[in-house]
Amino acid sequence: MSSYFATCRFCREQSPDREVIKYGVRHYAHPVCLYLLRGIEALDQLQTWQLRRLPALLLMKAGVPRTKIDEWMQRVEAESRNV
Repeated sequence: MSSYFATCRFCREQSPDREVIKYGVRHYAHPVCLYLLRGIEALDQLQTWQLRRLPALLLMKAGVPRTKIDEWMQRVEAESRNV
């Protein structure tokens, strides 16, 4: 599996692509950075393919409510059943 490095738009740290989320055209961020600097609304706008990559435990430690994470995971599960 090939991997490349992307730079988090917020903390400017280069990380392997598996550690960042692409949330826009050429925009990458660590999920926790995206949450802390753009809020829960930014995570709500992610599509299901992006939600699959969210590290739930890290986000909970950063303060994202468990109910919100459960809601996102239900969206992912619902879409995978429809495919």
